[in-house]
Amino acid sequence: MFSKKLQVLFLAAQCFFAPCALADAPHWEFAGWYGGGCYPDVVFDPQVSGRVYLVSDVAGVWRSDDSGESWVTSSQGLGNFKGAFAAVAPSDSNVVYVGTSEGLFYSKDAAKSWLSSNPLDGRIHFSRPKNYRSIAVSKTQPSSLIVGTQQGEVFYSEDFGVTWKILGDQRPFGKQSAITALAWLEDKKTVYVASHQGVAQYSFSDSHWTYYPNSPQEISDFWVFDGENPKIYAAGQNKMFYSLDGGWTWQTGDPIKKGILFRLLPLDDQGQTILAAWNQDWKGGVAISRDAGKTWQDWDKKMTKDEVLDPTRAWAGVRGKINALKQDPFHPDVFIRTDWWGVWKSVNGGVDWTEKIKGTANTISSDVLVAKNGDVYVATMDNGLLKSADGGKTYQTVFPKNEFKDEENGHVWRVVENSERQIFATSSPWVKDKEQVVKVLDNGNSYQVFDQGLPAPRPKKNTTWHEGYGRAFAADPVDPKKLYLGIDGDTGGFFISNDGGKSWKRSAGQPASLKIYNALAVHPKDPKRIVWGAMGKRGGVYLTEDGGENWKHVLKQLKIVYDAVISTDGTIYAGGDLKGPVLYVSKDGGYHWKLLKRFQGAGTTEALCLLPNGGLAAGVLRPASRSGGRIYLMSSKTEEWQNITGDMPEGEGLAAMAYHPTEKALYAARFAGSVYKWKMES
Repeated sequence: MFSKKLQVLFLAAQCFFAPCALADAPHWEFAGWYGGGCYPDVVFDPQVSGRVYLVSDVAGVWRSDDSGESWVTSSQGLGNFKGAFAAVAPSDSNVVYVGTSEGLFYSKDAAKSWLSSNPLDGRIHFSRPKNYRSIAVSKTQPSSLIVGTQQGEVFYSEDFGVTWKILGDQRPFGKQSAITALAWLEDKKTVYVASHQGVAQYSFSDSHWTYYPNSPQEISDFWVFDGENPKIYAAGQNKMFYSLDGGWTWQTGDPIKKGILFRLLPLDDQGQTILAAWNQDWKGGVAISRDAGKTWQDWDKKMTKDEVLDPTRAWAGVRGKINALKQDPFHPDVFIRTDWWGVWKSVNGGVDWTEKIKGTANTISSDVLVAKNGDVYVATMDNGLLKSADGGKTYQTVFPKNEFKDEENGHVWRVVENSERQIFATSSPWVKDKEQVVKVLDNGNSYQVFDQGLPAPRPKKNTTWHEGYGRAFAADPVDPKKLYLGIDGDTGGFFISNDGGKSWKRSAGQPASLKIYNALAVHPKDPKRIVWGAMGKRGGVYLTEDGGENWKHVLKQLKIVYDAVISTDGTIYAGGDLKGPVLYVSKDGGYHWKLLKRFQGAGTTEALCLLPNGGLAAGVLRPASRSGGRIYLMSSKTEEWQNITGDMPEGEGLAAMAYHPTEKALYAARFAGSVYKWKMES
């Protein structure tokens, strides 16, 4: 750690502009948008009016203290951000649980900080949207709980999950079947669980599971009303099933008009009036029954979207596939529902709904570009390409534009600007199995899409992920018509366009490893000098000095390369993973390399950003939705490094960074959590 005096000296050396300060932790300002992702669960605090918790499948947990009108990130210490459900202890509002893809976490201070329960070597983990209500917390002891896992096992703990006891000598359904819902009855001696295999009951008295062979299949949610013969309501098909004898026999009501009943929410103690969420493909809605599920009628009448805070509503539409439906325990007419794109609130019993996503930064960003005119472009998975002309205060959709299209909607990976100030981006549609390049027209008001010469279908072998995508993209610094594209996989490789992206040709010469992520960079003054960073047995950095006809393997010791940049003097930086995040440098154009920095912890070095003064910003990305992402800044004079993560919310790390010369600000696109900026000049 630097002393404050050394920090000041370091900063004076590294700043090319007016005085800037890092003596105090850097303050990062939110510069993105909200919504546009999956929200698996929402939970009201049963004891504190207005307090609500919201779960993301990529960005952790948010808390609201104004009944969902606005949200604040509450993920400090949360070891995994891929959430499935949350629960508040009925007897102590300070105790909150959240289930993630890597285990259960708990908080003793109302989600201000989190601790990890014992994952039992991976046996205890959860997935959305299957493990919806697969937790029950004791009504009197906040440390006592039961969970049902993705693999279909059920565990009991009396100490926040530090130690566990498996219930029964086998899984309730005899095989792996995710526990979708769980009920722990008042006597504390009986547990009911549901899955796609049906309903089962566990007795603490004889430590035995009883499977109900006549129970309905494909259960996505159920409610158990306690009593001598518990009454059970179950959903997951096009009608509601109910049992009046604890699960032995079942009856059904009338089918709903469309889709399946996915979530149930009884509104009285007897279950006479029920609100339910239905889903059909990627659409969803709310229905109501006033006769215990025998008949249903559509209930949600009006959906009011927030296109300012969630600009993707311009094409995403409303009434998306629902994940959660909950009622405010203090205000019976107030409900919150979540779906795969946002959060909605009703204050009139579920009839009208308004989007409430302020604070829920749920976007997976993949790239950020500050254009020559100062506009900020952000490429994202799912959310498309967006642009801000006011420093991140508001955004507009650039691609896609006004409606969903099979051949357009999907992931946008990289965005570049050519020498004539034209903007291009790479794209992979969800539905169409192809790669394409988007050219932005009319200052973001229209676009063209090109795919001639690009692989279709996408590569499936020897890829970084399950398919090969166009994540490596660069513009020629001299010729505005020339673009370079790297697509990983055996049928991918290095592609060149000589007509402004309209058509593409695979280069005759290819690097020995085509497993590329983001690491494609062109020398700013010598466009024929291009570096390619790859992964695998023949991974490392490859260099061409003739525009791609021939390639040399110039850095072999770093087998996993994620990002690379080239400065104006020809210095090359390559970031990756070598038993942890590392950064290599070559100061002679790629012929000789040295290890410049090994960062602490696990993960990879990514999001490299050259600064005008010769300094470098680098991000450390943690793997598999884990917390601990960091940002570092290197002095151009001393090559000293400082952690500048500051007050940026807890997260995996960054996908990309870009420097804004007018604002003198560093923009950071987070892998999950939208965009932040740090004004480097004090």
